[in-house]
Amino acid sequence: MNHIFVCKNPLKLKLTSLSIAHSWLAYERFVGNSLQNHKLKADVGLNSWQDKLFITLIVHIIPLSIIAVIFSITMELRMGHRIIAGFDAFTILAVVFFMLNRKIPLFAKRLILIIAAILFSLTSAIIFGYFTIAAVYLFGVSIFMAYQYSSIHAYLSVVGHFFIWLLIGIGMYNHLEWITAKFSLELFIVFTSNLLFLNLITVIIIRQTLGNFDRSIQKESILLKRLKDELIVVDQLNVQLAESEAQYKTLFFMSPLPKWIYDLETMMILQANEAALNSYGYTKAELLEMTISDLTGHTAEPHQKIIKKNGEISYVDLKWSSFLYKGKPSRIVIASDITERVNHLEEIERQNKRLQEIAYRQAHVIRSPLTKIMALSELIQQEYIQLQQEPLFTNLSKSAQELDQVIHDIIKHSENTSRT
Repeated sequence: MNHIFVCKNPLKLKLTSLSIAHSWLAYERFVGNSLQNHKLKADVGLNSWQDKLFITLIVHIIPLSIIAVIFSITMELRMGHRIIAGFDAFTILAVVFFMLNRKIPLFAKRLILIIAAILFSLTSAIIFGYFTIAAVYLFGVSIFMAYQYSSIHAYLSVVGHFFIWLLIGIGMYNHLEWITAKFSLELFIVFTSNLLFLNLITVIIIRQTLGNFDRSIQKESILLKRLKDELIVVDQLNVQLAESEAQYKTLFFMSPLPKWIYDLETMMILQANEAALNSYGYTKAELLEMTISDLTGHTAEPHQKIIKKNGEISYVDLKWSSFLYKGKPSRIVIASDITERVNHLEEIERQNKRLQEIAYRQAHVIRSPLTKIMALSELIQQEYIQLQQEPLFTNLSKSAQELDQVIHDIIKHSENTSRT
């Protein structure tokens, strides 16, 4: 039985704790919604922090003050102070009513709380003679104003308390009937002077702390704004980078020209497009296992020659550019096939050589009979001197010499062309 009790007790305690926590959260939401007649601004400034602090303060003040008033009323009734007990009950009920009234704005609720605390303090001190209770509440008002208002308002609260205690002291000095004094004027002066000094020091410390806190908030807000701006710029750059990368990938993979990327250090091919695979007959896996020298047949810079998978040579016009690919120094190469152009030029060169050979041979073949003609013409000139003046003979000799010069020029041109 004891074992069963031990097992059940922690579970019951846990359920009770969860129930209390749930009830407290519901209470916090109710009071928070009642205090706010508008949503708090989502900023990190001091004003927003003060609003949240005030709401948190009221959330805790209401239940604690009710508990304190219950004990206070009980004690007052036992002592026969029914008026004081009624006054305490009225004060706390009035404060709770105004705090939970959604029609009253937040700044007005602050003023109501301050006025209620001051009136309660004055009544406790002047009418009932509870100077200690009055001092505690007035001291609390100064702290509250130091946290919730500006430095000027905080210091004015200390000045206001000074005049309140001064007026009470004057009343005690003049023995006014409506002031209930339970100790001497001298003791009152000692008490209030020390209280005001402590009040002033506390307000100074709070305002200095809040000033530093406000500056920290502003700096943090500025840094946060800069960070957001930088993040926006970074996001924009990332979007542009992604768009550029997508465009480059499209240009690379969808290009009709063969393209590939290789590592400048290892010379390994890192990437190739579909046009390169189709043009050279390799699969992508095969090409990515090759070096640039395997593809071009050279170990240094890529030359204008590509070795296809079937062993054929493809002449290309290569253009390249160096860049970083996946963090490695790499080079992208674009190949334009010029095999037909190269073959065409080679064929033209072969034909030119054949024509030169033909011209050279034909020139020698023609020159042999021409030499004979020129020799016969010279013999005729020597034997028949009277024919030298005949136009027919003269034109024959001149034509033979011109033809000889033409053949000589052809042979000379062929020899020069073959040397080059």
